[in-house]
Amino acid sequence: MWPICNEVLCENFNGNNSRILRDRIKELDPLGQRPVTAAMNGGYDSEEFIESLDVMGINYHHGQYDSFHAKKPKKALIGSETSSDVSDRRVYANDPTDRKYVSAYDVNYPGWGETAENSWCSVETRDFIAGSFIWTGFDYKGEPTPYGWPNVNSHFGIVDIAGFVKDNFHYYRSVWGDKPMVHIFPHWNWEAETCSGMCSMESGSEDMFVTVWAYTTGDSVELSLNGKSQGKKYLPVEPTSPNSSSSRPVKCRHVEWDVTYAPGNLSAIAYLNETDAGVVSDLSPILSETKHAETYIETTGDPHGIRLSTDFDGGCVVLVRAEVVDESGRMVPVANNTIIFEFEKNGEEGAHAGGIIGLGNGDPSCHEHDKPENSTYGIRSAFNGLARAILQVETVTSGGSPVRSGPYTLTASSQKLHSDTLLVYPKNGC
Repeated sequence: MWPICNEVLCENFNGNNSRILRDRIKELDPLGQRPVTAAMNGGYDSEEFIESLDVMGINYHHGQYDSFHAKKPKKALIGSETSSDVSDRRVYANDPTDRKYVSAYDVNYPGWGETAENSWCSVETRDFIAGSFIWTGFDYKGEPTPYGWPNVNSHFGIVDIAGFVKDNFHYYRSVWGDKPMVHIFPHWNWEAETCSGMCSMESGSEDMFVTVWAYTTGDSVELSLNGKSQGKKYLPVEPTSPNSSSSRPVKCRHVEWDVTYAPGNLSAIAYLNETDAGVVSDLSPILSETKHAETYIETTGDPHGIRLSTDFDGGCVVLVRAEVVDESGRMVPVANNTIIFEFEKNGEEGAHAGGIIGLGNGDPSCHEHDKPENSTYGIRSAFNGLARAILQVETVTSGGSPVRSGPYTLTASSQKLHSDTLLVYPKNGC
């Protein structure tokens, strides 16, 4: 699709302006006659303008979906910008005073937005809406809604600014994906101090109650703590809009439990269920039940070492993941150790070019440099167990032929932790 305007820019358009742009787009479109749209944040009564569009786009105002469709039932419709929910990776309580973090539970959003669940359910329950675009895929520099300094980037993404996924990423896997999955959170490393603001406690008791969420492509999820069932929950079923041509019930929600915290193993099994009514709920008699997916999280030990791996190897650019792990090799989800990255070009002198070109950790309040001190040395702290190094790798040619004399070496070290080394091989064409 070709968009001709977004929000405030659309306000200055009229039907004549939009028709001129639309016709010009159709003339120049190299692939031929792709539809023209606009991402509107109001002005839904602009008849001439709307009629000039092939596809109507509505930003955020999901309360307008039904009324617009009733007025123009043959006009194609998308959610051109939706949600704007805010969250931070592995943070589970809002911190409005110190680091200005936002909880990863899908409950926070600005006045113009909605939760991820409510935004998508508004689309999924209406078959006259083709789909939606979410704001945003990644966090980005600036616009640190709902806070300000010390935040230096946004919280809108389902992936943080270092390229690590947040819990909401798994929500979209559950409603958009076709692979069996179940995801549970939060992490399972809690103490009274770190659980403050998130856990609930009964008066006169030292018990901490943690709210556990699950996203799944299944129909139900059973949660267990250290082998003891915490109960099975059935995904809520959303009714379709009266304006939809289909009455098929929709699953677009999560399930949750309040669990008395104890360290150990928290596991979940998702099931596919069959009922004679065709709709699964905790009130429906289950005719059959099939294990669909399973997962677990564990309480980890203290940081013991660093583990390096490659998230993406594009040949010329490599995204390296640095995990702070315990003695058993489990990523420690609360670790914020400072990591030193050192890059070495092995083989013949001058055979390779490149080095460390970027560092990150996804912390919206981190003021450390995103660029290393030089191409062979950089420092970045981990944020909740993870840090990122970005490498540029190039093979220098000699006499028109690539010189391939050995790999690059990236070493990550931290005080009192075991270090790790990753070998990265240059590829032809870089």
